[in-house]
Parts: sequence; C-alpha cells; structure tokens
Amino acid sequence: MNRNPFGFPAYMRAARQRLADIPTSTAQTPAGPVQYLDRGAGFPILLVHGVFGGHDAAVRLAEPEILAGHRLIAPSRFGYLGTPMPRRATVALQADTHAALLDVLGVDRAVVYAGSAGGTSALQLAIRHPDRVAALVLQSTNVTGPHHDRDIMPRAVAYRLWRSELLMWLVRTYLPGVITSLMGVPRDLPLTDADRRRLALELDSIFPVRPRVEGIMFDAFTGNRDINGCRLERITCPTLFVHFRDDGGPPYDEAVAMCRRIPGARLVTGEHGGHLGLGDHPEITAAIRRFLATVTTSARPAAADA
Repeated sequence: MNRNPFGFPAYMRAARQRLADIPTSTAQTPAGPVQYLDRGAGFPILLVHGVFGGHDAAVRLAEPEILAGHRLIAPSRFGYLGTPMPRRATVALQADTHAALLDVLGVDRAVVYAGSAGGTSALQLAIRHPDRVAALVLQSTNVTGPHHDRDIMPRAVAYRLWRSELLMWLVRTYLPGVITSLMGVPRDLPLTDADRRRLALELDSIFPVRPRVEGIMFDAFTGNRDINGCRLERITCPTLFVHFRDDGGPPYDEAVAMCRRIPGARLVTGEHGGHLGLGDHPEITAAIRRFLATVTTSARPAAADA
C-alpha cells in the first residue's frame, strides 16, 4: 500500500486501467443500457453484485472452482459503472432488467447467484419471472429485518464521501478499518495472509468509486430496504443460502428467518468469515458445487446452449 499522498494519481490511473482491461459489452433494454461481462460456456449463471460493486465485483462472488464449467453473465446493476440509473428506478425494475438482459443474450433460464445488496433484485427476479430462474444462490445476502429502519450515516454525508475519489482513497489508505467495517468484516476476525490479500483486493476494487456512487446511494438508502416487502413465500425455485454467523452486515438470524419463509430453501452456515466469507471453507465450496450440479442437471437447457 502506498501511503504517500502523492501516490493518489498513480493509484487512480491503475484503478481506471483495471476496468478498461475488462472486456465488456452493452445491451439495450427497456430501462436503458446495461453494461455486462459475458464469458465461458455451459449452463448460464447470472452473477448479481453487491454494494460498491459492478461487473468487476460480480465475478468474484464465488471461488473459481465453483464457477468453472458455466457461462458467466455479470451485469453492472443500475447506477454502477456503465449502467446508468433510470429516472424512476426500483428494485422491481432492476429485476425486470435482469430478465431483459437474458432476453438480449438468448438465455431461457439461468442460475442466479447473488451477493449482499444484489440479493434483493435476485429475489424479485425469482418472484416476477419464475420461468427464468433455474435456482437461486444467495451468498451473504441482504436480509429482511428492522435494521433497515436506520441509516448507516446521513444521506448528504454519504454522498459527499462516496463520490469523492480522494476522500475515499484517504480513508482506504489511512483508515481502512472504516471501509472494512462497512464491508461487514468483524474487527476481531483473525486474518491469514491470504485473507489480507483478499481484503486488500476488495478495498482496491471499489475504485474508481464515482462511476458507482448512484448505485451505492440507491442500495444504501432505497434498494436494501425494499427487501422487507418481498413476498418470499412466492419463490418456487431451488434456493440455497450461504451465510456466516459473524457477518457484520446482514444479520445471520434474519438470514435464518428468510430461509424459513422460502419453500424448500436450504441454509449453509459458516461459523467465522464475516460478510466477505474470509478464510478457507472447503465444506461450503463443496456444498455450493453439489447444489449447482444438481440444479443444472435437472433444469431444462438454456436456449443459448441448445
């Protein structure tokens, strides 16, 4: 980490170059353009990123061995990177736009793999377009509960901070614990060298932050709260929750309650790992792989793979 204040310009050049090096496409949908990444072959998985994310974060939702052998479709949600925020954005519209992207790509059905704030629109996609969702994997997802009744900080303060590359870089460089706390990493979680490298990658990956700020604001002050009105009992597809007891973001107990409301849903619990699932969890990786193998074998093949 470069703590020299004069390192900021070089840091931002590197961040912008990282994004530029990712081959993406843009689809035209009724809600507007959607930037997405599309790579690999096999049964499609729609990867739905969380807050501070984008298509670049979506592909890091799962371990590479989990996603191997699948076609990965990773859009940037509303207000993130190359996907503008519609004038009257709602979570329902975001869910419809996920379905519209699948239409553009000729995909009949996909597994939807969502993390954190991305879980809200993933759930709405399964409710509003059940024929398009072969299964849901909800990893450290946004959950229902009274914690949505309070803001994490005043809206004006949040917008001023999150839209400033320099302020965010100063926090990331000199006060990284502030951001890791927002990321749901418990302060007392023991970290290995691999965990520290993963955490540094996650911290660096939020830059450039300004092209994400509209999406961050929507998630933090509108989208996440929408989950409390979600009709979970209407979800009919196979559903797998993955959640850690010490998640410093979405409370574990609420994830348990949500899982019970979805018919046939299953919960895989990690004891320690926080919101990012830090640490080595081979039993969880194996459980997700088994789930994906089962649902993609039994699901009707997607049109794009026919």
